[in-house]
Amino acid sequence: MGDMCNPCNPCRPKCCPTDCCDNGIFGGASSENMPSTKISRDDLGKSILDIMLLAKLIPSKGEGRRLVQQGGVSIDGNKVTDFNLAVTEDMFNSNELIIKKGKKVFHKIIL
Repeated sequence: MGDMCNPCNPCRPKCCPTDCCDNGIFGGASSENMPSTKISRDDLGKSILDIMLLAKLIPSKGEGRRLVQQGGVSIDGNKVTDFNLAVTEDMFNSNELIIKKGKKVFHKIIL
């Protein structure tokens, strides 16, 4: 019974063909239900920390710097290594940018 690790329905084996495993629990997350923040074109050129503050992903720039230094921030799957990274229009895909904070917090930035 220890092999029943599906959080969607503990009575089903872990390799069950359910929709819930594809809908955000295990990384096949859809951006439709993701929290989002709309920014203006005036915000382009600001640092990733400023954008994260706008989106209320971090309480302070100091916390944001710590997260970046520890490898806890990524943009569209690419790890951010410089907390002075400027967010530019070419980073957006279909006017959307996904910021991941830590392992579980995803936030969509809409241009």
